[in-house]
Amino acid sequence: MDREIEPQVRRRRLLLGVVRAVAIAAVAVVALVYLTGMLKPTLKRARMRTAKVERGPVEAVITASGTVQPATEQVVSSPIEARVLRVLHQPGALLKPGEAILELDTSEAKLDLAGLSEEIEQTSNRRRELELDLEESLIDLNTRRELKTLDVEQLDYQRQQNQGLFAEGLVSEAALRQTETLLEKARLERASAERSIENARKKATSQLGRLDSELRTLERRRDEARRRLEVATPRTEQGGVLTWVVDEEGSTVRAGDAVARVADLGSFRVEATVSDIHAARLRPGLSVRVPIGGTVLGATLERVYPAVESGTARFWVALDEPSHELLRSNLRVDVLVVTERKDDALWIKKGPFANGSGRQDVFVVEGDVAYRREVELGLSGFDRYEVVFGLEEGEEVVLSETEDIVHLEQIEIR
Repeated sequence: MDREIEPQVRRRRLLLGVVRAVAIAAVAVVALVYLTGMLKPTLKRARMRTAKVERGPVEAVITASGTVQPATEQVVSSPIEARVLRVLHQPGALLKPGEAILELDTSEAKLDLAGLSEEIEQTSNRRRELELDLEESLIDLNTRRELKTLDVEQLDYQRQQNQGLFAEGLVSEAALRQTETLLEKARLERASAERSIENARKKATSQLGRLDSELRTLERRRDEARRRLEVATPRTEQGGVLTWVVDEEGSTVRAGDAVARVADLGSFRVEATVSDIHAARLRPGLSVRVPIGGTVLGATLERVYPAVESGTARFWVALDEPSHELLRSNLRVDVLVVTERKDDALWIKKGPFANGSGRQDVFVVEGDVAYRREVELGLSGFDRYEVVFGLEEGEEVVLSETEDIVHLEQIEIR
């Protein structure tokens, strides 16, 4: 049979339970306070990047990728259609002005020149024959005219005699009329002879003119063929480095075909590409910056190619110092195209805290606390943002990544 617990024992047990519960609650409260302090977000000053708002020039910049290229590159063309006999230099060779690059087979060009010279000689002979024929024809026609002139003179004399005799009644009227008719006929024949002489001269002049024109054309072709033969060995006009050459000996090249390229490595420019979304903002004359190894070279946008290929726009940049010692052919560089500039504006250094231009929240440092504030950023340059509103000159802004704390109004800095 169970016995009833004594009142003293029950009170002691109840008091012990209350004390235990209070102790557990106290420990829980302390732990909660401690953990809350431990989990409260803070920024460590040693790992935090900040910068102050300053006043000065701000530039809007488009960043493009560029390659340093020789400013001038001579394309050497074949002056004639010929077969490549021998390649005298390989790419990379340093050439002097006027130095030969290829040796071409000129036998066909020599045959062409000989053929033109022979054709000129034949045409000249035809012209001389035509002159002789004209001279002979004119002699015959002049003789005929002179004979007709004599006939006219004789018949005119007879007419005059017959007129006197007719007046004295010694010659009939029929005889007089016959003499006059013969005289008129002789005059017509003399006029015909004179017209024949004129026509012969005009015809000969036309034929001689056509032959002269043909001769001039043939002589020009011969002179051009001789000139091409004289320069048949492709040579570089400027000194430089051979960047490319036809390397197949025995292959045939046509007149005007490129057979080599020679670059002047003493002067450079930059070929750049950028996304086509920026194409409308590109125009010749814009200021450009080209950073190389800690040095920023000044430049000017020289030419924008009208065609957009594979989503990229291409343009050329003329360097202010095209012979700078840092420049190397095919060197990859960043190209910063300045599309807009403000000489007096508030600005802050670039950093992960901002996602480009526009309105966004940043943290402004005041003592040991960073307060969230809405600001608007404007022009985006290579290393700075324009501050449109929300910040004052001299205020300190957190540049580090703030994505994890952007929901907080403020945060401690330790």
